[in-house]
Amino acid sequence: MIRGIQSMVKKGAPERGQVNLNDLVLNVVRMVNPDAVLNSCEVQTLLDPNLPTIEADPIQLQQVLINLVINAFDAMRNTPLSRRKVVIATERNSDGAIRTSVRDYGVGIPEEVRDRIFDHFFTTKAEGLGMGLGIVRSIVESHGGTVAAENVEGGGARFDFVLPTSAPAL
Repeated sequence: MIRGIQSMVKKGAPERGQVNLNDLVLNVVRMVNPDAVLNSCEVQTLLDPNLPTIEADPIQLQQVLINLVINAFDAMRNTPLSRRKVVIATERNSDGAIRTSVRDYGVGIPEEVRDRIFDHFFTTKAEGLGMGLGIVRSIVESHGGTVAAENVEGGGARFDFVLPTSAPAL
């Protein structure tokens, strides 16, 4: 995480290139697998096989996904083992943008904090710094995208970020 923060604050433009989000998701799943095992969580993927590549910084987008998945693991600490599952999905929207979602089966987002969860230094965790979701928002917005979160029927939360298929001007 420290390296991700350092790369965000270093001077200069991000290193953008053509990124296949499905490949990036699969790479992140491999990276977080030790944490998944440690937290007794299953990670599943539902990937749209027909996604175009996007112009993006792959390291920054990896950081977005890692933050969202680790938060999902944390949200399920008190969830029965049989329900500890994270689902990462990709799809192309009708407007051509690409939506990536991370869904957990944890406690969901308390209504009273929902509007603040993407603020820097806001946290509901005793041991948290409140940086993770703020970093997620900053990275996604720097790529011309949007991020949102909602509680899901049946329990848990889903975090979606939507990225355009054409890169914003730097």
